[in-house]
Amino acid sequence: MKDHFDITEAKKVSILSYLQAYGFDPVKKETGEYLYLSPFRIEKTPSFRVREKMGTQGEDLWFDFGLGGKQGGDIISLVQKLHQIHSIDEVLKYLKAYKAGFIVGGVLTSAIYKKNSDENTWNPSIQILGDPKPLNHFILLKYLREERKIPNEISQKYLSLIYYQHSNSTNKKHYFGFGWLNESNAYEIRGAGRNPFKTVSGKKDLTIFRSKPKSGNIYIFEGMLDYLSALVLKNSETLNGTSLILNGASMISRVEASLKDVEIERINVFTDNDQAGQQAYLTLQKMYENTNIVKQNFYKGYKDVNEYLIAKRT
Repeated sequence: MKDHFDITEAKKVSILSYLQAYGFDPVKKETGEYLYLSPFRIEKTPSFRVREKMGTQGEDLWFDFGLGGKQGGDIISLVQKLHQIHSIDEVLKYLKAYKAGFIVGGVLTSAIYKKNSDENTWNPSIQILGDPKPLNHFILLKYLREERKIPNEISQKYLSLIYYQHSNSTNKKHYFGFGWLNESNAYEIRGAGRNPFKTVSGKKDLTIFRSKPKSGNIYIFEGMLDYLSALVLKNSETLNGTSLILNGASMISRVEASLKDVEIERINVFTDNDQAGQQAYLTLQKMYENTNIVKQNFYKGYKDVNEYLIAKRT
């Protein structure tokens, strides 16, 4: 590929192929037009159209008739709107990387990553590219909103957009996911899809949220999406007390040290309804024999809190 990549080169990128790479296929084809469900929102009737090679330079054009009147443009304006990239220079860098195959739609190839069955997570040596960004990525928001039933306002309050690559490999493709900081200042990262990957940018640890004013209520969740699901169910942006996200049941041993300075009144446990979750609860009971500790049962019959939320909102 040429080193020089300008607007003319960028406009040669097919909008049809670009959308397909990110999981969007046309639902209907009419004369000269492809109709899509809009990538910008949830809808049942397609209002997003692509006209192939209809621009003045033979470029693809897009039109969205559901954005308060017709809006649209070329691949450059589409990337700006989809990924919240405002600088043309940044769009050109993004499209150059995409065209070279360095931008992958949130999908990991297991050949690059080594599985750690003890923690049920992917633990490669990864390098975060640039600073974490606000979570404005349409694919991740769509996945969280539609598949996990977590609304944008909750996702964007707690999660960041992370770009990264595998640092110990000749494969220098760029990947992305949503992530959050743990107590060791590393990012726990997740992807979107039917089998979303899990990784961490450094040392694995708990994530802790403390409300103000201080409260003796403790909430313990096995995963971040369970915590966010509880907020959705409670219709709140916080829980009144200290919330611990284990980021894996094997992290249960770190709870006691994390709560050593807290005057505990009640521990509310939201671990998964499986063997690992039950073992984590039993460990907590031994740690806090003389404390009011309650395993929540409203999601009995479901794997975890998020699965319960999905069932209730579907």
